[in-house]
Amino acid sequence: MIEFIENNLWIFPIAFGALSVLIGLFGLGFNIGQRIGEGKSPAAVEVKNYKKLAEQAETERDEARAKNAQHSSDIRRYMKLKEALLNGERALWNSHDAVPFEGYDKAIQQNDIKVLTVMNLKGGVGKTTIAANLAAHFDLELKQRVLLVDLDYQGSASAALMRMSQYEELPYQHAKRIFTSTNDIPSPPELALALRPHLPRTFLTPCSYEFAALENRQMVSWLFQELSYDPRYCLAAVLYSKEFCDQFDVVIIDAPPRLSLGAINAITACRHLIIPTVPDLMSTEAVGNFVSQLNSLGPTLNPALQKLLIAVNRSDRTELTPNEQRLIARAITDAERWNGILKIIPQNIPNRVAFSKALSQQTLAYMLDDNVASKTIKSVLRDFGNFVAREIGIRSKAVV
Repeated sequence: MIEFIENNLWIFPIAFGALSVLIGLFGLGFNIGQRIGEGKSPAAVEVKNYKKLAEQAETERDEARAKNAQHSSDIRRYMKLKEALLNGERALWNSHDAVPFEGYDKAIQQNDIKVLTVMNLKGGVGKTTIAANLAAHFDLELKQRVLLVDLDYQGSASAALMRMSQYEELPYQHAKRIFTSTNDIPSPPELALALRPHLPRTFLTPCSYEFAALENRQMVSWLFQELSYDPRYCLAAVLYSKEFCDQFDVVIIDAPPRLSLGAINAITACRHLIIPTVPDLMSTEAVGNFVSQLNSLGPTLNPALQKLLIAVNRSDRTELTPNEQRLIARAITDAERWNGILKIIPQNIPNRVAFSKALSQQTLAYMLDDNVASKTIKSVLRDFGNFVAREIGIRSKAVV
């Protein structure tokens, strides 16, 4: 072995040189790998920049797609709103499927509370007069606990009854509070003002002009499906809640003379509806048009609405003239297209000075002093109220 080493000493310098070269190459490779790993080499920097640009381009593409999708959605929503508005109120309120609150069908069919709407799409037919005097009759004669809900933004019923009860202001928040949700139900004190001492068992949910703006905002939000609830059932959710059913026997809704959100809620909340009309050509023609609207809305939104009562108001006398009879007969013929029960209230309400006198005295015709004229109109209103009470299932009860 020693002899081999001595004879081959020349190999060792070469071996050490080769080993040094290998070690150097290994160190160089390690250094290059480390620099590449750290992204410091030109190639690595270029790759990294390319990846960054690719990611940025992908982000911008996704954002552009999202914006385009949003624009397309906005355009579709706008076109749907335009179509609903151009096709009339019936198409508008039927543009989305009905989504009532849970338990709506059972509540409206089985609750003992009586909900009556007084409504016509033609103004000037005396619906507010009928609603307010019915409330007085149910309270004073039949001893019912009454809630009168004013949904007409003109606030005629509210102004008259609140002045009678010495209220200074006409609050807007009461009606507004109804239309915020179908789950967050306000309590009766939040919505109703007592009309004591004149009407000891009657409360009023007042309305004013600001309510019209709320109706429009909620309608547009609903059309764009921005609400988590169906605003067409807000009033029903309130009236059929346990608190209201425990506190009131009967609810009378004074609806607006147009198919606004308030009017739709008046339709979805009631089982009986009075259509007032004046015995003239324009008013009687409007009855048939309104019944046609109800036929298209009622079965979809409120199948429980079955009975319509036609009330003749502001006739020349307590007995209709032959011409008035012909006009009313025509209205009844048009109204017979109604899918449910249709009746005409036999006691028409004549146009008497007692109503304007009551207005000037800030009271109701039903509550005027007992002179001859007042007794006559009170007798008419009493017969009218008793017929309505029988039709909707109200019976007089003893004072508690």
